[in-house]
Amino acid sequence: MKVLAAIAKIGDKILGVLTTLFAIVVLLYSLYAIYDMYYVNRNAYSSFDLQKYKPVITTPGEDQVEGVDFKSLMELNPDAAGWITVKDTHIDYPVVQGKNDLEYAAKDVYGEASLTGAIYLSTENRREILDCYNVIYGHHMDNGAMFGDLEKYKDEKYFRSHQDGVFYTPDRSYRLKAFAVVLTDAYDEVIYRIHRVEAQERLDYIKDISLHYDPVSIEDIESILEYAEVETEEALDSKKDSSLSTQLIALSTCEDATTNGRIVVICAAYPETIHEEIVTPAEPSVIGKMTAVGHPYGTDYWAFLNLVCLVMTIITLVPLHRFNVKIRLVGILKKAKKLYTGYGYAGQDAMDIVDYGKEARKDLLKNRRKSLIGFLIEVLIVIIAITAFFLSEDMTRPVIMCDGFTPLMLFFFGAAWLVEYFCFRYKGKELISPEEVLELAKEKRSKEAS
Repeated sequence: MKVLAAIAKIGDKILGVLTTLFAIVVLLYSLYAIYDMYYVNRNAYSSFDLQKYKPVITTPGEDQVEGVDFKSLMELNPDAAGWITVKDTHIDYPVVQGKNDLEYAAKDVYGEASLTGAIYLSTENRREILDCYNVIYGHHMDNGAMFGDLEKYKDEKYFRSHQDGVFYTPDRSYRLKAFAVVLTDAYDEVIYRIHRVEAQERLDYIKDISLHYDPVSIEDIESILEYAEVETEEALDSKKDSSLSTQLIALSTCEDATTNGRIVVICAAYPETIHEEIVTPAEPSVIGKMTAVGHPYGTDYWAFLNLVCLVMTIITLVPLHRFNVKIRLVGILKKAKKLYTGYGYAGQDAMDIVDYGKEARKDLLKNRRKSLIGFLIEVLIVIIAITAFFLSEDMTRPVIMCDGFTPLMLFFFGAAWLVEYFCFRYKGKELISPEEVLELAKEKRSKEAS
């Protein structure tokens, strides 16, 4: 029975350890999943890093010449067709064009797989924005990122206060003026068939089905129709003419209230600045942004497990373990000095109590020195771990479970807990009552006598 009881006890301990490990794994994975969900939504916004590629226009007479720098954007992604900005909204992104209209629905502007996708121009359109009618797609993110703000255009007040934007292309810039909001579905041929609908028919259709409509002028309509009549490949040459006719740009995203529903904001695009010179875009502010200075392994990700290791390493400084040794060691020494004076006892009993007290204080002093050294080592390990983490990991990047720096972070974590085990584990004399000391002394003498 004793053997079975011992086996059962060992089994309980093993089961407890396995349960704890399983709970830790589930907790870590849950935290990872929560962060990944948070990252997907947060990263859908036009990030600091992406904003570095946003074109900048300056006016004559300033330090920079008039123009836009698309070189960096094209180096980032050769599929780049331009950059769209709608004033006072989250819409501030590069526009790309893939091999088909599904490519950038699941791939970001960096070419990485992404649930948020990118803002992309229909493959039926010419990348140079030569067509009279152009469609640009973007996902509907509930947090307002990508084309999520188009949902707000269903409110007429919002529509009328957010009609202005700019579309930059390598050749020229267009001033955008939203004049219609259309609720339709993905199968609407008039909206989504670029070259199969006459310009006048499309304009009439938009006017008839619009949820909100702010009429464009007769001159604008004539300009759109005029451009549609001469729309040819040779029209690229006409972009050198500042009087190029007005075009249409439709911004399209999903609409949750209807199956396959779509929200489309129709904009008149007025050609304005001709890009003749190249300038360097201005750097956005870096105030409050902590970035990695470099990653020797060349990864564009940061590792969640590395952060966990860092947090666990820092926890070694928190007096959760060996609380009495870390915090109350001085008090314990004072208590030991008062407890083992031998007062009230005579002869051998008093000597036994005093001797026990001397050994206890000696052990406590030894542990105090050891814990002080351990604390200094832990502080050093934590400082090195924090420095290594922020030099190697950029938390503005996508997250993965582990990377090339994970062994190093595991080493810091292991080292900190080894210090915790060896430096803060008290193995000396226990602080027991004088009566218990006398009992131990009697047992010791009886064993020696036998």
